[in-house]
Amino acid sequence: MVVRCHSYFDSKKHLQCFYSYWYFSNGTAISFPRSPDQEYKEELLVEFKDLKRIRKEFENKIIGKNIIDFHFPFFEGELDEEQSVIIELEGDIYVSENSFAPEGLYPFANIFIHNKIKFESMNDEDTQYKSIKNL
Repeated sequence: MVVRCHSYFDSKKHLQCFYSYWYFSNGTAISFPRSPDQEYKEELLVEFKDLKRIRKEFENKIIGKNIIDFHFPFFEGELDEEQSVIIELEGDIYVSENSFAPEGLYPFANIFIHNKIKFESMNDEDTQYKSIKNL
């Protein structure tokens, strides 16, 4: 179960960078993976001394939920590591993260919450989100 979410935001060199970190009741923590076989190293999380709480509107929908699945984007059949994985939570909540955006385009580097209808509409003829359970 997700118990806390923090983020790191930086807008140096004309590029916004945003990363969120999710902490769980069992003591583990993750960031948004870019690949189904990405390894997680909790010690990497402590490198950022300026972590802040995520926006309350997002926190209210994430805290206390369990992760159901990870959906990875595939563009024309190949894993698209430039796009965010979509994390499926209990209650048909789908969360994505845009980690990079040009400076001045706030809030495009941020967390985004989707419902099931929006999530399903993100699949098109070129891009399909595939469950980690089916990879």
